[in-house]
Amino acid sequence: MKNRPNKPVTPVQATLAAFAIGLSSLLYVGLAPASASPPVPPGMDAPLEGPAEPIRAEIHSPVATVPAAPGPGGAGTSEPARGSVAPPAPRVRLDVFCSPTAHRLIGAALERGFERAHPNHDVVLHRAEDRACLDHLLLDDADVALVGCELSAREQGHGLQQQVVGHRILAPVIHLSNPVHSIRYEQLRDLVEGKVTSWQPLGWSDDSIEPVCLLGNTDDDAAAQWMQFQGKAANLAVCLRTPEEVLAHVSNHPFAIGLVPLAAAQGSTTVRGLEVDRVRPTRDQLERGAWRFGCTFRAVTRSHPDEAILAWLAYVQSNEARLVLRRSMTLPR
Repeated sequence: MKNRPNKPVTPVQATLAAFAIGLSSLLYVGLAPASASPPVPPGMDAPLEGPAEPIRAEIHSPVATVPAAPGPGGAGTSEPARGSVAPPAPRVRLDVFCSPTAHRLIGAALERGFERAHPNHDVVLHRAEDRACLDHLLLDDADVALVGCELSAREQGHGLQQQVVGHRILAPVIHLSNPVHSIRYEQLRDLVEGKVTSWQPLGWSDDSIEPVCLLGNTDDDAAAQWMQFQGKAANLAVCLRTPEEVLAHVSNHPFAIGLVPLAAAQGSTTVRGLEVDRVRPTRDQLERGAWRFGCTFRAVTRSHPDEAILAWLAYVQSNEARLVLRRSMTLPR
């Protein structure tokens, strides 16, 4: 072929050539080796020698999304993936303030039973005197108070409300051969305090009285520990752990006297009860104030209790809780 003379480059041709160079540079990114340079079209100056700055092409592609399959609730809902674990339910704390006797007799048993029935609830037991428990309730430090006293007019005026849990009635029991049927309240108090040591002042022989103490300290024994009448029992000869052991001991020792929950003494044919001031231990006599050896336990809450407190009150009235309470107290009607 013959060589043709070069024609001058027009402005339009220069613009098209620059566009072609830029397009060819983009096409060669990532395809040619790093040291290779793109070809130079005819009529253009060669690039300067030396390392070239790398060109980074950023490509933004839309993220593909897959719509969730319709769940049981209809369009727009989705079910958890198979094998996924649902988040645990939030823990609910319940602060229960107990009198010393309520804490000892029924607090721990009710705590364990309620937490078994409501696994996401944590019951925290606190111990304080009756009035102190109610004060914590008024200060909003407590959710429930288990006490053995009645509400005062002031406490009722602040919106506290109560539910009877059970009656703690203690009944003195003696041997079937013992001829004593009734003693005075002061005589029984002197016996417990160690001021009376024989049956003679009580109308029988001069044989020594053998008091039997119910002193249990296991969590499973809801009737743990004998009474603390007028402070403490000082004249104790025998200490046993359950009401059944006390009844068995008294039935085999003619000069023994024991004090057990009425719930345990009722129906026994191996011992008999002892009246005090001609009064027999019953729920009615306790409610009227004629029987002094016992108290009524109440679950006290503020007005408008929340769901957790209502669940606690419902559990206390359940058959499972009543089986626990019956071991140490007489249940309400």
